[in-house]
Amino acid sequence: MLSNKTSFISELRTEWRSLTTSQKWLYFFYAILLVSYTLPFFRAMETRVGLRALSHFSDTILIVIAVAGSISIFRKKVKARDIALLFVLVALHHLSGIMHVGTAIYVGRNASRFMWDCLPLFLVGLTVSTKTSPRLFVGVAYWALLLQIVYLYVFGITSEGEKSDEAMGAAYNFLPFVCFLIWNAFQRGRFWNFIIAAIATFLLISLGTRGPIICLVFFIAAYLVFFKKFKYDRASKLLIGTVAAIIYIFSFEISIFLAAFSSQLGLSTRVYDSIVEDRMTDIEESSGRDELWENVLKTLYDNKIFMDFNLYADRLYTGLDSYMSLDRTRSSNEVSIYSSSFYDEEETGDDDVKVKSKKTRHGVYVHNLELELLCEFGLIGGVFIIALLFWMIWKAFRLTWGTNATILILVFFTASIMQLQFSNSYLRAPIFWFFMGMCVTLIRNAKRTKMTMTPFANRLHYLKQETRDARNY
Repeated sequence: MLSNKTSFISELRTEWRSLTTSQKWLYFFYAILLVSYTLPFFRAMETRVGLRALSHFSDTILIVIAVAGSISIFRKKVKARDIALLFVLVALHHLSGIMHVGTAIYVGRNASRFMWDCLPLFLVGLTVSTKTSPRLFVGVAYWALLLQIVYLYVFGITSEGEKSDEAMGAAYNFLPFVCFLIWNAFQRGRFWNFIIAAIATFLLISLGTRGPIICLVFFIAAYLVFFKKFKYDRASKLLIGTVAAIIYIFSFEISIFLAAFSSQLGLSTRVYDSIVEDRMTDIEESSGRDELWENVLKTLYDNKIFMDFNLYADRLYTGLDSYMSLDRTRSSNEVSIYSSSFYDEEETGDDDVKVKSKKTRHGVYVHNLELELLCEFGLIGGVFIIALLFWMIWKAFRLTWGTNATILILVFFTASIMQLQFSNSYLRAPIFWFFMGMCVTLIRNAKRTKMTMTPFANRLHYLKQETRDARNY
């Protein structure tokens, strides 16, 4: 840990100089791919200086340059079997559309995002290092906070396709970096680190969506209870518990103050209003998710679907089919009739949904990772996939326990798995695939370290034994 006498700028400069050239390029690569406003930021600068034509392909140029700069890390981390796995996943994705006509339109509509936005992030996740990545991500978090402030100052919270009082996509994209800033504040223990973490948390809440707030509360609670070790552990945790209790008791007054402040800045007061009106944890405020989940489970059981392979099948379970005998084998002619009234809430505006949802048999994604897997693979097959998924996450936790890798797992578990409990689909969530790649590389590194350390441990054991024998002699 750096000395407490160092300034904020000096600390950043020291950490930057400690990185290799490839790590610096990887730092830039993470910023491009994971900070949602980075590429629009560069496009805006290009347009400002009269290079609007360049902005059409500058994204590709930046990504290629970043990969080329960090190619030594990719060559070391990415294996041939990883590339083969991606080809298998692409083949299975397309095969699902061929086998099931009812969901073929979803496969086609989402193929580009799955192939070019999600799967490449699996390879990027493989580049994570337990030694340097925590510092890299804290640095990227500062960049994310800066861009978040600039974007909110210039444009406010609204963006195309989002409601005026919330920016759900921006909030979920910003969530992992808020987690890293909070972790950094507890690690460094500097006053300005806590101020930065508080600003980031305030901005996240003021984006007006409750899901990321629930995820953030989970992260803070899990980190303080299971991962953070204080010098005076009991006293420190008692103090933190007291502060949390005070915040809870005075949440009404605090929310009113922050709502007024947020409103003056042109941000959302939706979350603060939910706290003031005691609707934050009300199940009836779940936007119909509770009824949606209940209907899907009932449809799965009633149709006795125990084994299946049908990606995007949850769109069928949440449509009008959920109120009748589920028709998963409709003809291609019938699909063409319904395709004219097709809608997907992820890709159409509110006006389109209002017009088309009255006559479509197709629904929306189920807003829950486990239920989505059950719909796609059946009750038995889905349980097996879910068990395999969480086994891999648990194994990564267990093998890296006590190292900085655990904070990486906790942050991206919060940003991906926790998010997928009530929003988004894993087939459209790049951060989920980044997390999967990270778990794979952490497991590999832990096993490799264990194998290389075993001979040394044996030699050390024999050396101690020989020394003990010599003394006894």
